[in-house]
Amino acid sequence: MSQENIILLTAVISSLAAIIGVVIGSVVSYFIARQQFRATVLSANRQQWINTLRDCIADFQTKAKIAIVEANLAEHDQTSVAANVKNHYEALETMRFIANKVALLLNPNEADHSELISLLKKLEDLCINGGPSDWKNEGKLQDSITSTGQRILKREWERVKRGK
Repeated sequence: MSQENIILLTAVISSLAAIIGVVIGSVVSYFIARQQFRATVLSANRQQWINTLRDCIADFQTKAKIAIVEANLAEHDQTSVAANVKNHYEALETMRFIANKVALLLNPNEADHSELISLLKKLEDLCINGGPSDWKNEGKLQDSITSTGQRILKREWERVKRGK
């Protein structure tokens, strides 16, 4: 092989190596960027889900407290029954909406998700069908809802922090 051919072959091999390096680098960069984009979008969506679930739980618990207070007032003060019944009904209506929304946000195949849905239904039932003797259980149900919600939200927050 002549000196010129060796120089030409070396130049071609160097050029091919540079082209292959650029192509491989571009492909790797593309896949890394794609993975980072997906992780960012997933984390943002999960954070939004966490915020929505937290707000729903808090709103539900607030409306339950209002419903019980209004029912209790109506039970003890016959002059304000009409106003209390209206407030009670509005609180129950909002609770039903929120309970349905929470059920749609959660996965019924996960134990603590099912537990939270069940607790919300129990508290709603207490607000609808319960009487003065049942209202003492409201605090325990509220505490159970809070602790179950905190467990779910903590686990999801850990997933957001890990970027999964």
